Amino acid sequence: MMSNLEELYLLESIVEASPAIIFRWLIQEGWPVEYVSRNVEQLGYTQEEIISGKISWPGMTHPDDVPRVEEEVKGFVAHGTDRWSQTYRLRARDGVYRWIRDWNLLLRDDQGVPRKIQGILMDITKEKAAEEQRVDAQRELEKTLAKVISGFLPICAQCKAIRDSAGNWTSIEKYIFDKSQARFSHGYCPECAKKNLSDLSQNSQDLRST
Repeated sequence: MMSNLEELYLLESIVEASPAIIFRWLIQEGWPVEYVSRNVEQLGYTQEEIISGKISWPGMTHPDDVPRVEEEVKGFVAHGTDRWSQTYRLRARDGVYRWIRDWNLLLRDDQGVPRKIQGILMDITKEKAAEEQRVDAQRELEKTLAKVISGFLPICAQCKAIRDSAGNWTSIEKYIFDKSQARFSHGYCPECAKKNLSDLSQNSQDLRST
């Protein structure tokens, strides 16, 4: 029968070709790494450097994230949580911090005492940057719209066109687009959809009866 470490090495051949990095930490001061898959080289480090402790886990983690991550892990262990996920930053060999998402499993000994944590790490830097850009764009749009629709806007009671500062009438969609670059998609609200579909159905019946 293979040991747990032998099973990890067997899985390594599969993991090496993927972006997922396998770690196994000991629940001890400094979070020593008992095992890490060879593809940790994508962060610029070697397997030997991390397992030997030459590169420590807290030393790789962003200083602002270390206290939070440690407190979260201690809380999970104390409350008997066996599975959890965390997001934080790790420094690669080139000095650039990358956003990491991990999925962890708590390992216990025969007496049920937590001894180790086994996790899979993924680099989510690109996804994190895209999400931050989306949030920034949303905030900028909200600020712009707040400026656009604040104050007094002359609007037609019938067609809903807006009169701009030059006295020209334009559609509300074009007015907001010119001011904020927001895009519009057109459809029906539930009430209008019900009414329009009903009208189309009635017109179809009228045509068939003529």
